[in-house]
Amino acid sequence: MRVAVSGGTSGIGAALVREGEARGWKMMPGSRRNGLDVRSETSIEEFFTEPVDAVHCAGVFIDG
Repeated sequence: MRVAVSGGTSGIGAALVREGEARGWKMMPGSRRNGLDVRSETSIEEFFTEPVDAVHCAGVFIDG
């Protein structure tokens, strides 16, 4: 299984990546730290160069 995780380099996202790896899944952690900016269509297209089986969006929402 190949799983993409936005927000996957810290916090809950990183924990999801570790759990997936422990299960033998191919994890694709992404965040602005490593070039994935979900606000940018170009960034998303560049991140998803391979097909994935699932996407998990872990992130922070600040309303203010």
